[in-house]
Amino acid sequence: MEKDFNEAYGYMRNAEKKALADAVKLAKQLVNDLGIEIGKVSGTPTAKKSKTPTAVRANIAPAGGDITIALPLKEGRELHIYIGLDPADKDK
Repeated sequence: MEKDFNEAYGYMRNAEKKALADAVKLAKQLVNDLGIEIGKVSGTPTAKKSKTPTAVRANIAPAGGDITIALPLKEGRELHIYIGLDPADKDK
């Protein structure tokens, strides 16, 4: 059973999972709204290295991080959305 708290990195895994799930949901909505033809919209968390590219990638650490959404458009173009994340108690 996977622990909620990653002792090696010192952050909550559930927070990353929730942020990644929300980003995948946003990407799926964009795919539907814009009529983008893509086989599957999925995400890759920080700890996993995927051999196949995914539409949503997370790079989150205790000091903050980011989530990137990359969706293919027509004529060789791509839509990229970068979401920067800061820790909630950064100023404390």
